[in-house]
Order: sequence, then structure tokens, then C-alpha cells
Amino acid sequence: MKKLVLKIMMIVLVSMFYFSPISAQVSQQQADKLDSLITKLVNQERYSDAIDTQKKRLDILKELHGETDTTYIEGLVFLGKYYARNQQLDEAIKTLRKATSLYEENISSSDGDFAYYLDNLAFYLSAAQQTEEAELIGRRALSIYEKKGKLDEHLAAILLHLAETCHENKRYQEAIQFELRSLSIIKKLMGEHSEEYINELAYLQKFYESAGEKERVDNMKERIDKLVKERNEGYVDLPKLVEFKTPEICHMHNNDALRCCAYFLTHRLSAPNMNEAAKYILNWSYSTADVHIEINEMIGQFLTNQNEMAYMIAYTAATSYYCLTQNHEWIDEEGYVRVMHTLLDFYDQNKDLSGKIDSLENYLKLRKKEKLDQQLLKDYQKLRESSKSKM
Repeated sequence: MKKLVLKIMMIVLVSMFYFSPISAQVSQQQADKLDSLITKLVNQERYSDAIDTQKKRLDILKELHGETDTTYIEGLVFLGKYYARNQQLDEAIKTLRKATSLYEENISSSDGDFAYYLDNLAFYLSAAQQTEEAELIGRRALSIYEKKGKLDEHLAAILLHLAETCHENKRYQEAIQFELRSLSIIKKLMGEHSEEYINELAYLQKFYESAGEKERVDNMKERIDKLVKERNEGYVDLPKLVEFKTPEICHMHNNDALRCCAYFLTHRLSAPNMNEAAKYILNWSYSTADVHIEINEMIGQFLTNQNEMAYMIAYTAATSYYCLTQNHEWIDEEGYVRVMHTLLDFYDQNKDLSGKIDSLENYLKLRKKEKLDQQLLKDYQKLRESSKSKM
């Protein structure tokens, strides 16, 4: 009898160790599938469905990792966002209170993520007209995050949210000061002709008006009108070209490279800053170790004709943008397809200036027949084989 019991125990133990990892793997796969579904639902603005799906995902994450794991807490933060977008502010606040409490008690009360989660909570409280508590929490978020010494988009967001809350609480001068600090960061990151900067200037104008500073209100209106006019004429603020001596220097300027790539790909060749953007892209891409530009025979032909060189730059810009935003060093299959579609869009908008290119015209015809992606997948395989043969 004793031997039988021991044998049963051994079978149970083996089963536990054999089946548990598989079960966990399946559950993680289910969570990942739900995450992909949630992204689609949010893009379709189906927030109620996204909420229900995120709850199911959270149940899996809780079972896998527990409530004190950062993955679960981050999931709560996203659930709060979906509640807010679905105009369920009470639920959003409740969810963020739980997320910040779990994070503070189990992870950290002084890191950047905690400050970011506090800012989310403050934002929802302000939207629910609970502005006094929102201001207190917003100030705490700011005091934590500014100790990091980072002048980035997260600090800018915390500052502008706090500015709006102070304005609601009739602390107009503090609202102005917080808004000015946020604007200085946005200007550095995106330029004063960016939509984000100009939109925030309108808030600053409102704050000046509330504070009774009429002259500054009038000056701000003139400045906004001037920047909008210049932006409509195609003027943007691109980063100044630096000497990219090392990959480390390139890495420090990845965000600037992204700005130049985005500008180049979304403007006509006749736009005022195209040469400036092109120089930055080429110099950065030549020295960076974060992105490797692979070219096939068709792309390589663009190097032989001055009028077609712009499309080599566009290909480089599209590849760099994809790889940097997806954290890839080399282009993958999906990225190659997206890059080539971006290149074709750029060509279609500019071929009247550069002249027609037979290879790209053929691709446009394939796209019209919905056969382009099939061809691009074949092209990508050839690109991979060519790269392997050179190694």
C-alpha cells in the first residue's frame, strides 16, 4: 500500500512539473492574442468591447503572475484608459487608484512609471471635476518625475496636465508657469511649428486671459497666427545637423532622426526643408549602428540618377523610421512591405517633379491590381538571400 501511495505521488509530481509550464505557456499565448484583439478594438473605437476583453486578459495575467507583477499593473493602467475613453470616469479613477496603490506598495514609489501612473490618475480626477485632489496628485507626479532629470514628452505631459488643473482651481499664475515649462520641452522635442506646440499655445493664451493679462493674450494670438501661416507654407523646425562621428552619437539623436524621416516622407520634394532633412537622414544612417539599411538592385539603381536619388533617401527614411519605432536593427518581412508602400506613396506624390520611374510605375500597377504584397514578399526573400551570401 505504501509503495502504491508513493507511486501515485510520483506520478502527480511528474504531472505537475510536466504540465504546468505548458499550461502557463498556453495562458500567455491567450493573453497575447487578447492583447492583439484589444489593439484592433481600440483602433475601431470599440471601447466597451476593449474593456471586456482587457478584463479577461487581466484575469489570465493575475493567474500567471499575481496582482503585484508589473505586467498586471500595467494592464490595469490600460484598462483605466479604456474606461476613460468610454466616458466611464468613475471606473477609470477606481482602476487607477488600484494600479497606483499596487505599484507603490510592491514596486516603487519613486520611479518614472509610478509618476506616469499618478499623472493618469490626476488627469481622470480633473476630468471628473475632482480638481483639488487632481492637483495634489499631479504635483506629486511632477516632484517624482522631475528628479529623473529628463526633459522628455512624459515630463511635458505631466506639466501641461498640472497647468490645466491649476487653471481649473483658479491658480492662474501657477498654471501659466507650468504651461511655459511644458511648452519649452515641446518646442525642443518637436519644434515651435509642430501641431502639439501650437495647440498648447492656445491653452497658454486662455490662461493669460483668465489672469487678466490682455496684452499677452493679444501677443499670443499674433504668434499663433504667424506659426500657423508658416506651417501651412511647409515650414518646420528640424534638428540642426551634427557631426555623427560614432554610433553612440547617432544613438543620442535617434529621435531627431525620426523627426527628419517623418518630415521627408510627408512632404513634397519642393518643400522648403527637404534638403535639410535629406542631409540629416543620410549622415545619420551612414554612421548609426541601430539600423542597417539593406538595398536590392532596384533601390540601388536610384543612386545612379540625380533625379531618382530622392527615392533612395525616401527608402532609407522609411526603413529607419520603421526599425527605430519597432526597435529592430534589421528590416523584417512585415517592415519591408510597409516600407515599400511608403516609398510608393512618396513617389506617387512627387513623380510630377522627378519624372516617372519604370520600376516604381510597375509596382503602382501591381498595387492597383492588389498583387503588390505578393511581389514584395518575393522581393524580401531575395533581399534576405542576397544579404546571407554577403556574410
